Amino acid sequence: VTFNRTTQEVKATGNITIRDENGNILFMDETILKDGLKDGFIRNVRILFSDDAHLAAREGRRIGEITTLQKAAYTPCKVCNEDGQRKPLWQIRADQVTHDENEQIIKYKNVILEIGGVPIFYTPYFSHPDPSVHSKSGFLAPQFGTSSELGINVTLPYYFALTPHQDLTLEPLLTSKEGPVLAG
Repeated sequence: VTFNRTTQEVKATGNITIRDENGNILFMDETILKDGLKDGFIRNVRILFSDDAHLAAREGRRIGEITTLQKAAYTPCKVCNEDGQRKPLWQIRADQVTHDENEQIIKYKNVILEIGGVPIFYTPYFSHPDPSVHSKSGFLAPQFGTSSELGINVTLPYYFALTPHQDLTLEPLLTSKEGPVLAG
């Protein structure tokens, strides 16, 4: 660890571990921090969120409450081994990931969903609440199916977080034989 009094920068290299006030743990190979450790640059970073989700990236920048990571991967799955022997069941890979602590959201650009290490789905944009959020309105995972009565069908549920103790989920069901149906 090196502290430059003139520039007020802290430079650290090696096995760096930082725990934030939310219980998240950051592991890095190199960091340069300034402005009271609020702004900086990080290289080869892994974040273990308080809910055991993982986010890893080649490098990133932090400016105030916003952290932007390049060439990143996120998974809520627990990864047992440090040596890479066990891969997560599924993960999201992205060219860029932005974590905004004020808005409590994680945003992704150029996203690939991988299941068992196999690329399954691409989207140019994706976002979800960060682990500190109990519930937030938004789309849930779509469901696909077929049946003799409904034909091919797709359900695209939307979750409404009305209050901390009340919610509503609407599930529009589109069918090839019977038309649209709405459940709640």
